[in-house]
Amino acid sequence: MERIIIPVIVFCGGLAVGWLARDLAGVPAVPGEPAPKSTGTEHSREIEAVRSQLAAGRDDQAISLLEKVRSDLPRELSFAVASPVLLEATRRLEAGRLAAAESLLTKYLNALPGDPDGYHLLARIQGASGNQLAAARTYLMLLPYVGSDEALAIRDLLHQRTRELFHGELEETLQSQLLDLLYDAARSFPGYEPFWIQLATLQAELDLVDDAYASLRNISFYGANARHAEKIEYFLDRRVDRGASYDSRLDLERLGSHYLAELEIVTEQQETLVKLIVDTGAAITLLRPDVAKDMGIDPDALGNRRRFATPGGVVEAPVTWLDTIVIADHVLWNIEIGIVELQAPEHVGGLLGMNILGQFEFDLDQGQAVLSLARK
Repeated sequence: MERIIIPVIVFCGGLAVGWLARDLAGVPAVPGEPAPKSTGTEHSREIEAVRSQLAAGRDDQAISLLEKVRSDLPRELSFAVASPVLLEATRRLEAGRLAAAESLLTKYLNALPGDPDGYHLLARIQGASGNQLAAARTYLMLLPYVGSDEALAIRDLLHQRTRELFHGELEETLQSQLLDLLYDAARSFPGYEPFWIQLATLQAELDLVDDAYASLRNISFYGANARHAEKIEYFLDRRVDRGASYDSRLDLERLGSHYLAELEIVTEQQETLVKLIVDTGAAITLLRPDVAKDMGIDPDALGNRRRFATPGGVVEAPVTWLDTIVIADHVLWNIEIGIVELQAPEHVGGLLGMNILGQFEFDLDQGQAVLSLARK
């Protein structure tokens, strides 16, 4: 999973947005983080007792001590006494003992929920372990304990993380976990439509038709997400009306020895009709940079890059994901594309590759210039 670091740190009510970005991306902690909380010398005995148990590897006993002192201390001071737990978990993280660090923090937060530093560190450890779903789930658990500004920061980073998870290859069990995560995120931020869009899209892909319709009811068909919602609803309506067989024909345009297929690409900014050369030798669909810019995609701002074999040779170019593509009667979501300069007439937007065509049983009738499609 690519690490994502947001360089600008904005402190909102004690929560560093930059720190959140590192946690979600699984970046190891800076040595010494988190710093011990100010406790006062009157609690040194309790702190030393917890530290001694941890040093001896007795995590359960250390947590039991914390549970005992919790009832005798104000909430913030009980967190202060727990500072050795966070320092020990950080040491384990830096030593590569991720499972031990996660186990300790999980026990601590179960016994003493609500410590923001504990949730931050647990999410960092889970991210370092490659478990981005668990890291995102941890931030949802933190929401009841932060203010509105911090909650918005968490919301935005969760959306970023769920988009990456959504675009990745997930096993069936992880798809179910992502469904649960998106549902809880959508309910935690009921007015934030991107979570409902993601949820409805995944439900539609998994044939959870009724659930997808229910999710769409939380989206305004007059707002910024209307185009995406309409495409999902269109897909669901066709599935109900016609079943799983999606046989369709697409008339092609001849271009010398090549054929052009017209696709509709839906972004957050607009809907665009694009003519692409049908290329069964291309592993991935490619767009020209000027076409991508017309859709609101800035190729220069994309960090992911890949090498592509083109008619002009091998080039390295940026890649991104398109939320929605319509080809003939079929709606596809989360399609990866490369953005490459191609030698082609101005009205040709790029190449139609096998990452789209491969989702169908297809037949190219060159005599009739027709592409027949049936969804696999």
